Amino acid sequence: MILITSAAYCSPALVAEFGKLPPCMLPVQNKRLYEHQLALMPPDMHVVLTLPQSYNLSEYDSKKLSAQGVEVLYINENLSLGASVYEALKRCDITDEPFYILHGDTLFSRLDFKADVYAVAKPEDDYTWAKSEDSEKVYAGWFAFSDVKDFESALRLNELSFVKSHEWYAKQHDVQDIELPDWLDFGLVNSYYRSCSRMTTQRAFNDLKISRYGVRKFSRDKLKMRAEAEWFKSLPYDLRHYAPAVWDCGENQEKGFYEIEYFYNSTLANLWVFGENPFTTWKEILGACAEFFADEHKHQPQNIEEVAKDNDSLFVAKTKQRLATFCNNTGVPMNEVWKMNGNITPSLNAILDELDSVISKQDIRFVSLMHGDTCFSNILYDFKSKSIKVIDPRGLSADGQLSVWGDVRYDVAKLAHSVLGMYDYIIGGRYSYHEVAPRDMLLSFDTHPTIKEIQNYFKQMQFAGYTITELQVYPIMILLFLSMLPLHADRPDRQKAFLANALRLYVEYKHSIQ
Repeated sequence: MILITSAAYCSPALVAEFGKLPPCMLPVQNKRLYEHQLALMPPDMHVVLTLPQSYNLSEYDSKKLSAQGVEVLYINENLSLGASVYEALKRCDITDEPFYILHGDTLFSRLDFKADVYAVAKPEDDYTWAKSEDSEKVYAGWFAFSDVKDFESALRLNELSFVKSHEWYAKQHDVQDIELPDWLDFGLVNSYYRSCSRMTTQRAFNDLKISRYGVRKFSRDKLKMRAEAEWFKSLPYDLRHYAPAVWDCGENQEKGFYEIEYFYNSTLANLWVFGENPFTTWKEILGACAEFFADEHKHQPQNIEEVAKDNDSLFVAKTKQRLATFCNNTGVPMNEVWKMNGNITPSLNAILDELDSVISKQDIRFVSLMHGDTCFSNILYDFKSKSIKVIDPRGLSADGQLSVWGDVRYDVAKLAHSVLGMYDYIIGGRYSYHEVAPRDMLLSFDTHPTIKEIQNYFKQMQFAGYTITELQVYPIMILLFLSMLPLHADRPDRQKAFLANALRLYVEYKHSIQ
């Protein structure tokens, strides 16, 4: 049996950034930490996960853990580690099988399932770590016991002190310390961000190399890399604090690249999908986003009419082309009505024509500097300065020319497609989709209770001096979801969710204007 100990909440510094979470629920690479931990476990191993008694496990996580055969135990979060482990042992009633403990804030690239070993490592932080007999090394969060009853006795004899009990057990058995590869500790705010940076992410079309101080991004799409780098470098002085410094850019064989400074901050996507931040925190975050849009809107190009004309193709023209590609490739009809969560909607062609008619064309009021992809995954939040940082800009005009200019409505709609459109929940697979019949769909999201309150607040906000109605955010946001359909041809499940979500948002939009 493997016991993942996560029955206490995170340290106060982590709670300040992610809300009241147990360590195994922290976000790591668009998943919760426990998902990475379970990937290390043998498929036939009984896994028990302890959580704080007062923690409300989401329906999504409950189903995911159950599907992997994980037994969840809720234990008083005020107990010491030793007392919590002892309580778990009593309730599991294991006998003579091998017993392992993995701390809930710990991850390795692999585990060692030999009996009577424990992992040690040299820490990087000046913190009061529990140390092994070698004073230069500390317990790294992995323990293996050949005799679980002996360890249970050790806990009783040592007043439920985990460290003293392990030392007592080690004297009775031939226990060896080992060093496991790639120890990652997520228990402290500093070590959390360092550990996240070491788990280098990779996308299908981009490569990232993350060092201690910087991020080098590569892509075969050389124009895209150049456009992103030039956007950062071309920012007006008063907007520089929103973006990382660019250290290098160019071409390397078949790929373009650029290198920027690395920020030890979380994306808004991580906070939105995995965090449990209170409403007051999200008011500050959205306020910081609004400040960015207002500062963007202070800058307009000299050829404002020309940019306004070019901006029109950002909206309907691009969507019509992409939607036609999607429908041709999948056989989805363009001229049939749909039923979404019980509501009848027009055909896709009719929706396109309707939205085209309500979005104002060549409107110079909204021409400004534009990021072009302000979804939550491209926005970082600095809790110390209460400001945002933006990454992965578009940097191209609608006709593919290098440009920092665009339409502020597009940026606000991109933000809305995370806040109202739940884009990041779909990317993370945290939704429920059911096809009742052809063109009759049900779509729902298992969200944190404050999400609805945050969404209602967002709808009342102003951005660059305009309401979301004046900015035509709903029509543009719906078009964004329809436009991205052919870009996810490798994930038909995600395409279905995006299509259903576009129709869900269309129903919301119609209700809002009645």
